[in-house]
Amino acid sequence: MRAKWHRKGSILIFSLWILGLLTVMTVSLGAQVRQKLTFLAGLERRDKIQQVTAAGVKKAIAVLRQDLNLYGREWNPSAKKTRFNNPGQFSGIPVGEGMCEVTYEVSEGSVEPERMYGMMDEESRINLNKADEQVVKRLLASVVAFPEEDRDRLAVAILDHHPLRGPGRQGPGQGGEQDDRRDAG
Repeated sequence: MRAKWHRKGSILIFSLWILGLLTVMTVSLGAQVRQKLTFLAGLERRDKIQQVTAAGVKKAIAVLRQDLNLYGREWNPSAKKTRFNNPGQFSGIPVGEGMCEVTYEVSEGSVEPERMYGMMDEESRINLNKADEQVVKRLLASVVAFPEEDRDRLAVAILDHHPLRGPGRQGPGQGGEQDDRRDAG
């Protein structure tokens, strides 16, 4: 009778070990499957975002083409409104399961940036490759809190550092002074 109880006990212990091993394998397999599903969901979400973004760009191009057909190269108030701030055309654009908007921010001084719906032309930005010394000085005055003398030296150093205006070439300092550049940072 005792051998029979030992045999039943060992079968029970063996069954519990197998059940425990199967449980560990199941949990491990479930974690791997969950990780892969999370990864695939991220890829799918990124793909949808890319499609929505591409649709927003295509919408902006279509509105700009339509505007250019209507107004040509004129810069009248209607054309400016259509291009630079047009929430009707550029906000809440439905694309499949998503929505997009074409926006940019404009900040005047220290005021909170204002969200504009539309496109901004690159002409309104400062091109440091073509800017003269006065433009760079005004830019630095509005952006950097340095004393005026330091701002002026920094403006000269920025313009002298340009490859077409650097040492031995034309430029604000007529030759890219190494000492000024080093001192200005």
